Amino acid sequence: MLFKPPKIKYTDRYSKTKYVFNKYSSILKGRVLDIGGGEGYLREYIPDYTNIDKVSTADIQLDLEKETIPFEDNSFNCVLCLDALEHLDNLHDVFDKLCRITKKWLIISLPNCQPFSFRFWRKLSSKYGLPAEKPLDRHKWYYYFGDARNFIKARSKLNNMHIIQLDSERRRLRKGTIWAVLRKKEEGN
Repeated sequence: MLFKPPKIKYTDRYSKTKYVFNKYSSILKGRVLDIGGGEGYLREYIPDYTNIDKVSTADIQLDLEKETIPFEDNSFNCVLCLDALEHLDNLHDVFDKLCRITKKWLIISLPNCQPFSFRFWRKLSSKYGLPAEKPLDRHKWYYYFGDARNFIKARSKLNNMHIIQLDSERRRLRKGTIWAVLRKKEEGN
């Protein structure tokens, strides 16, 4: 495993910041954009850091369901989007935009992944899962580990991104988080 989870356990946003920095510090260099970074705790560790969130303390206050990310392609060396995509109806569009604005690295986390048994009861409603293509109507995103992995694989391929690492972390007895590190493919590859 290229990026090993640190021994630090996290229980809140601040301790998760330490976890993220310890796990990914080797690629959190240069200009870094944090989508949904809340209070911007990573600023403590990253000198050239920009935070986009709905909260008023963000560097750029933005509602990603109503407004687009205001940066050109290849603007940041690394883009983080931790525990944010699952809150957006337009997560497919936002994922694609993140792939465009990163110059090199994209780190994604999708929390609250359900166990495999979740597949059985999700068939009761069309509101479950995480398909590679955006459905016409969707209110909330409920998914299991396989959905999250398949979503990341499919969207990465569509956006010319290599998956460097795709790992899961189970917290509690059933739910967990999918972590993905993507790298933009060089021209001609």
